[in-house]
Amino acid sequence: MSLSYLGRGWRSSVKVRWVDDFRWSAGVFDGMVDSYAVADLALMVRLGRSFWLGAHVLNLRDDDHIETFGGDRGQRRGLLTLGVTF
Repeated sequence: MSLSYLGRGWRSSVKVRWVDDFRWSAGVFDGMVDSYAVADLALMVRLGRSFWLGAHVLNLRDDDHIETFGGDRGQRRGLLTLGVTF
């Protein structure tokens, strides 16, 4: 589920993803992945005519989970971007 807003000079979105538990099998990694829910937040602001500044936070609630059996633990991550349009 997601909700987005486009305003004059800025944009924002919130996305929530829920995954039920499932079996993962790939090579030596074989087992169950527990259900999890993840919320992401994104914001973008225009800086003048050609530049924009963006921020994206993945796993906003810092929910400790795995998305693949044998994979990395899910942790909060943030990304800051500066863009230019031609």
